[in-house]
Amino acid sequence: MTVAERERRILELCGGEADPAYRRRAAWALARLDPPPGARVVEVGMGAGSLLLLLARLHDVRTVGVDVDLSRALLARRCGYRGAAVVADATALPFRDGCFARALECEVLEHLEDDRAALAELERVVAAGGRAAVTVPHARYPASWDPLAFALERLGVQPPRRGPYVGIWFGHRRLYTRELLRAVAAAAGWRVSEDTLLVRGSFPFAHFLLYGVGKRLLASGVVGKRMAAAVGRPAEPADLPPLHHPLGAAIRAFRWYDARAERRATPESPAVHVAALLERE
Repeated sequence: MTVAERERRILELCGGEADPAYRRRAAWALARLDPPPGARVVEVGMGAGSLLLLLARLHDVRTVGVDVDLSRALLARRCGYRGAAVVADATALPFRDGCFARALECEVLEHLEDDRAALAELERVVAAGGRAAVTVPHARYPASWDPLAFALERLGVQPPRRGPYVGIWFGHRRLYTRELLRAVAAAAGWRVSEDTLLVRGSFPFAHFLLYGVGKRLLASGVVGKRMAAAVGRPAEPADLPPLHHPLGAAIRAFRWYDARAERRATPESPAVHVAALLERE
């Protein structure tokens, strides 16, 4: 399959996913890894294991998920991940040099005190000629993604990193420009073969609605297990809830805004994510 064909396939597998930003970064990152049959692939910051589940449906690979939090590794098991899972820090991976052909580190670096050290450690465990896909939040994000943070930053105020309001700065030490991600990757020994900006616009307050409200509703059981499964992150195609259901209507609104923003985007347009494909010499 071509990169474009792999992207389309991944978007199909994310059919019920509510977050357009997750769908786009998953499709971009996984389509470009293209691991050979039987390759070992590591994801640092595996969370619920959704990216590794998607990758395993596309390729015959051996996966290893790493997370610093044991509870997230256990969550991945409950969500269906059956590959190896390791609890470790991103800056001290318990693997020998060059033992992985491919690697993922998506939405992780912004949480770490030393992002360069984490990328250098990832470079150490990837074999010569291997590659890694990395995504991070973009410093110049659309105002509609997080209007409160957007306004506070322009007043010279640091947006909240903790608390009930879940915005783009939630738990993050920094946001990235394209140039900053390239510089950190180069300092860690990587060659950046491709980079891009993802998600050029969104429904107003999309981040808070998806993660501050929607995620909590799904976890609470209010919408029911069947509906929660339909809009979660299963590694198999899923139909959207019907248009007359509030979740179905909301997801379609998010996707309509996302598609319209992509059509209107210019190279100077804001974006939610910076994505880079890194190669090891």
